[in-house]
Amino acid sequence: MKTKRALIIFGVIALVAALLLLSLRAYYVLLAMVIGLLLLGYREIWSLIRHQRLPVIDERVRDNLVKSVRNAGVFFVIVAIFLMLVLSGNLLKDVLAVRIVGLLFVTVGAAYLFSYLYYDRAEPNLGEKGLRWLRIFIITAGTAVGVFIISIILHNLIGGLLGVKEPVFFIIAVIISPSALAVGLLGSLVLFVRGLAGNLHCNDDGGEADGNEA
Repeated sequence: MKTKRALIIFGVIALVAALLLLSLRAYYVLLAMVIGLLLLGYREIWSLIRHQRLPVIDERVRDNLVKSVRNAGVFFVIVAIFLMLVLSGNLLKDVLAVRIVGLLFVTVGAAYLFSYLYYDRAEPNLGEKGLRWLRIFIITAGTAVGVFIISIILHNLIGGLLGVKEPVFFIIAVIISPSALAVGLLGSLVLFVRGLAGNLHCNDDGGEADGNEA
């Protein structure tokens, strides 16, 4: 009952926000917000469509939801810092602010969705070795983002103070950090897909076993 009441309140707030965005003609932000909300609430929406009821929230699901929301929040903070650094320069001077905000809605929703799918379906099938490699790839990607941000700050700081073109941190920010980020993201994606594939395989095996028992 509490979940239904919360969803009703959330729906009213979303409707008011949608009307406000329509009145401001911020169609791109509205579309991005809708996509982000669909990603955030895919589990509840799918259950309502398929079973005409909200999904059961047991202890395991609640734990997965908390961790997914935490990851989405951390992702939001990182992306916000990155956007502030980029917007402080001229890289996005020709990009409308509404498009940047809209993209932020979508990416945060995607971060939540992938986090929940990982905790709910992929993590149980990776095993100790797979989880260890996943942590390595995630740490690599996170370190690459941190080094990228620090390198930009130091490059601009040294260039502003000394009035010279600083090459070391520029190379780190433009070549080394993106390469390390690509390796970390690609490795994490491969392990994520592997975990999901293992989940599908287990479901197929379970269905065959039920058929044999019948």
